[in-house]
Amino acid sequence: METLEQVIETIHQKCDTTDTSRLPEIVKHLVEVKAQKKKLVGLHLKNLIDEDELNTELLALNEQITAIKDGIKQIKTENQAIDITPEDVKKVIKELSQEIKHASPDTLRMVFNKLFWKIKISPKTKKSKYPWSRFLLLKGISIPFTGVKVASPRGFEPLSPA
Repeated sequence: METLEQVIETIHQKCDTTDTSRLPEIVKHLVEVKAQKKKLVGLHLKNLIDEDELNTELLALNEQITAIKDGIKQIKTENQAIDITPEDVKKVIKELSQEIKHASPDTLRMVFNKLFWKIKISPKTKKSKYPWSRFLLLKGISIPFTGVKVASPRGFEPLSPA
């Protein structure tokens, strides 16, 4: 049986294939666009450009800033599995156990079919303290954490964590 740290290390190894090198470049570009915006406002305050020109330029820069921020959010969403901690895993397991306690038999059957590949119930032993006690062998499956995409008006996007 794997320890919690081994499970998290396995998840991190699978997530190491994601490309995080784009993020610093995009953040740098965001800072440059914000600096351009400040320069435009400064030029307007010095009466070097008129208000109509300022508004058209600011509108274009604000659209660029919004697009860059959306790109940063997308990259962070793609790389969110890298930040998994032991407390996160314990919280998910605790919440799953609470959900299972109050689930219908059909839901329980579906959950067990999804989580376990093989469930083997051993016969009763003569020496058991309780007549209902038996050994169980549970073989689990691996659930992919990445690659989940959903349809949206802008096309297919990674699933939002919220």
